Amino acid sequence: MHRIDLEKYISARNLNKEFGISASKARSWRYLGKIRAKKIEGIWYYSREELSKLVVKSNIEISLDGEPSTLEDMQDAVLLESLGEYMSAEEVCYKLKIDQSILQKWRSTKRLRARKIHAIWYYSKQDLLEILKTY
Repeated sequence: MHRIDLEKYISARNLNKEFGISASKARSWRYLGKIRAKKIEGIWYYSREELSKLVVKSNIEISLDGEPSTLEDMQDAVLLESLGEYMSAEEVCYKLKIDQSILQKWRSTKRLRARKIHAIWYYSKQDLLEILKTY
């Protein structure tokens, strides 16, 4: 049986109660490599020290277009604005009635420009139009 030091780690189930964040937020930080985590018997445990730093950093309030915003929200807004004419994979698949595996193939063969932000792929509308002309 595996043991975990609960002084250093907190289970995903207790994140909201202790840190005021959701398990999905911690999961996204884990995917981005911002936080250490361990999975024991199907339960994720996150580093309390790293969570403390990330929660403080993400809760810094900044004004964006006169509206209160966190640093993380601003970074996301800048990234999404820089995408310009890009669509999410989900949106592309829905509108074109294609499977994500096709998008992955086009991306891997460099036929389709893409950017990944927080585990979501975004694809160039311009490239999609060019591909559809020859598809």
